[in-house]
Amino acid sequence: MKKLIALILTSLTLFFSANAQLLKVSGAVNDKDENRSVANAVIALLTPKDSILYKFTRADATGKFMIQNVKPGSYILMTTHPYYADLLEEVDVKENVELPILSITSKSKLLQEVIVKSGSPLRIKGDTTIYTADSFKVSANANV
Repeated sequence: MKKLIALILTSLTLFFSANAQLLKVSGAVNDKDENRSVANAVIALLTPKDSILYKFTRADATGKFMIQNVKPGSYILMTTHPYYADLLEEVDVKENVELPILSITSKSKLLQEVIVKSGSPLRIKGDTTIYTADSFKVSANANV
């Protein structure tokens, strides 16, 4: 009986000490193009199976952040800012994690080029009228 009680107490002690270990995740956020720190970016840890928010913080004026009291496990690290594209990374937290610099891209850099085409089916050029034939629906074998 004493061995059973000792075994149960030892198991409970190991269980609670393993679950009591809280860790921290830290790093910095940087602009990829201008190579400068990004202040006030939101850094969030999401659970991977259902993407529920676990913990979050904001980057300070120098772009550095720290999320404390994180339970060990796998998470999705999401970095967001109104002027930058979102960045998602998988993070395994087994001990205190110091992430490499998170480089995010400006939304203005994401749009490469815009092509503007005239969509007018009819153009008048001097005394000539030009029709764009594929702009009009006609039945098969129709005459002009």
